[in-house]
Amino acid sequence: MMIILFSCSSSSIGEEPINPPVPPASSVEKSEYYVSTTGNDENPGTLTSPWRTIQKAVTTVTPGCVVNIMGGTYYEEIKVTVSGTADKYIVIKNYNDEEVIISGNNKPRELMNLNGVSYIKVKGLTFADCLGSYSVGIKISTTSDEASHHIEIESNTIRNLYANATATVYPPNVYAGGITVAGYLDSKAIHDIIIRENTVKDCRTGWTEAISVTGNVDGFLITKNVVTNTGNIGIDASGHWGISKNPATDFARNGVISENHVSYCKSPVEGGAGIYLDGSSNILVEKNISHNNVYGITVGCERANNFVTNNIIRNNICYHNEGFGIGLMGWSPEGRIIKNCQVVNNTTFENAKDRLGEIAIYSTENTTIKNNIFYSTHANSNLLYVDDSHLNLDMNFNHYYSSSPDVKFYWKGSIFSTFEQYKQNTGCDLASAFSNPLFIDTEVFDFQLQSTSPCIDTGDPAYTPAENELDFNHNPRKVGACIDKGAYEKQ
Repeated sequence: MMIILFSCSSSSIGEEPINPPVPPASSVEKSEYYVSTTGNDENPGTLTSPWRTIQKAVTTVTPGCVVNIMGGTYYEEIKVTVSGTADKYIVIKNYNDEEVIISGNNKPRELMNLNGVSYIKVKGLTFADCLGSYSVGIKISTTSDEASHHIEIESNTIRNLYANATATVYPPNVYAGGITVAGYLDSKAIHDIIIRENTVKDCRTGWTEAISVTGNVDGFLITKNVVTNTGNIGIDASGHWGISKNPATDFARNGVISENHVSYCKSPVEGGAGIYLDGSSNILVEKNISHNNVYGITVGCERANNFVTNNIIRNNICYHNEGFGIGLMGWSPEGRIIKNCQVVNNTTFENAKDRLGEIAIYSTENTTIKNNIFYSTHANSNLLYVDDSHLNLDMNFNHYYSSSPDVKFYWKGSIFSTFEQYKQNTGCDLASAFSNPLFIDTEVFDFQLQSTSPCIDTGDPAYTPAENELDFNHNPRKVGACIDKGAYEKQ
């Protein structure tokens, strides 16, 4: 197990927990095979004589082969059992951009399993129409002695997966995951997993998530996906749920969650975050948009007597979430603690309509919160919510604003109605400011800064961007004397 540690001191803000997995380039000539709804598994699998089932293809091919699936609907549960090699990936994809639907036919199905295999790419397919618990679109897991690694899931669509038939009630233990990565082995971690440019939409996932990484998983990248209307949490990296029986390895770690667009992830029975780190460590969450969920981005630890550590939340945008925009929520003092977390250069807008705050903090240790913009318009809601169970909170160089006259800063049971009262009574945010940040256009959620914005060059003067760190628009993160506040850097 490899864990790269970093501190939350001001001198180290911006350091990255991991480098995301990057597949090696390959110039090896590939063998092409074909599958068609009008084919026959007795055929040789050529373009003119294709196979009938995808299962036949993934069982027959060897390293370096490409499985081209022709357009149509396939009613299969596919188990990938053959691995590629580092320079000979096996590619499973749609042919000529044709629409390929792998359908559960409204039954509980695991549509594609990649258990204990490696060097596989899955591209351009649609996984759809499952009804019933323990359904899943794509599952990456383990066999009894092998963990999957070097798997790329790219440009697929997962839709209409329903844990149960009722949208308003989830009975206990109903699950329908979109893309699930689950590391069950104690001593072998799943690693080098890339989930990129997929769409997960219009699902009822029950008590699981649209995209989930859990258990013994060490090294993953979840990037540029669209997740919307999924019935619970959008993207989740979790741990300490007994997936791996070894507590030392039972958590997702060393991952990057970046540039995803997550919206309308709401559960009828509990809160649903757009992005959730629940018991996972060494995760970088950056340049994501999370809106119209129950919560925007949450770092938590639901399992008692455990903790999460060394997570960075930076350059994200959270707006119109029902609860907080960003929350560090240990949820309970029973050892569920968030340690060494950085929340830097995020923009939150019009969250917390009826609960908590633009940012909420509970049960944390050694937390850095700097260079953020927290903007509220709701009357009688909190800009900030801080509970009494925290230790070593470094909170400064942020920018607050509320267009409502009823400003509230909740701090350890006390409510302060002005920014000055809050600073004087807490000693936090002494170099922070309260004024209109002057976004370009909040009506269309353009949170770039106008040229006269007070957030330009007023971030932490000691901030040094991490190597390769860019702002939300992929521009240099620091231009001028100081870094700007919020997710965008004025160029």
